[in-house]
Amino acid sequence: MNVTLALSGGSLKGAVHVGVLKALEEKGHKVGAVAGVSAGSVVGALYASGTTVSEIEKAFLGLKKPSDLYDFAYGHYLANIFRPWRLQGLIKGDRLEGLIRRNLKCRLFEETPIPLVIVVVDLRTGQRLAITSGDIATAVRASSAIPGVFFPKVVGQKILFDGSLAEPLPIDALHELPRKDMKRGGSSTITIAVDVLDTDPDPASPPKWLIDYASAGIDMLLQTITDLRLSDERRVTLLKPPTGRVGLFDFDRIPDLIELGYRTTKKVLG
Repeated sequence: MNVTLALSGGSLKGAVHVGVLKALEEKGHKVGAVAGVSAGSVVGALYASGTTVSEIEKAFLGLKKPSDLYDFAYGHYLANIFRPWRLQGLIKGDRLEGLIRRNLKCRLFEETPIPLVIVVVDLRTGQRLAITSGDIATAVRASSAIPGVFFPKVVGQKILFDGSLAEPLPIDALHELPRKDMKRGGSSTITIAVDVLDTDPDPASPPKWLIDYASAGIDMLLQTITDLRLSDERRVTLLKPPTGRVGLFDFDRIPDLIELGYRTTKKVLG
């Protein structure tokens, strides 16, 4: 059976998507198109480019500490400590972009074996953009730029941020893939939307750091937007693994999150 995938954001919770792909392949399902946003764009872009699930899993399991993924902008922060209105963020994002480039099997959207669309937001205009052409790593880096945490990705006159601000679960983006790209991916029978923005409070695991407070607050807002949109959604199969709260530094949770995605998919799809 062919499926199209809509993968939500969720920072390190994006590891869940790896487990989903493992289960889909085990069941013999072929992915015909992928839409990703934020963390979902990371996994979706790698898979659409031809990177195998085992290779994606290896890359995620290789993330053991913050410096493996985050390049903190200490100099920028210190230079503007008395001018906080000039701060662009806490993390530059170059390390994340480098990780994507090293693991992609092709550079351009037009070259992917599986059609791919990534959602970003241009903060200068407030416009939501569904990207289907050009450099993949640039789009992923932009879509992963959590406001106030990551620096924006500046491309020409555009100031690009996390696409979750406009579309936390990119179901609509799938319909914006060019017709020729959808033909390349083959016909699909179902759309599976994977929502990892589980914001149920966990008293045993409260946020610990400023950066986690910001991330948790944004996740709560995005979850509300997602729930409102899904209330009228009848054409998708929804996977919503109970991830609970996962902080930006909880790298030790990655193996369990991958397993959670795998088990949830097997349970829902049978």
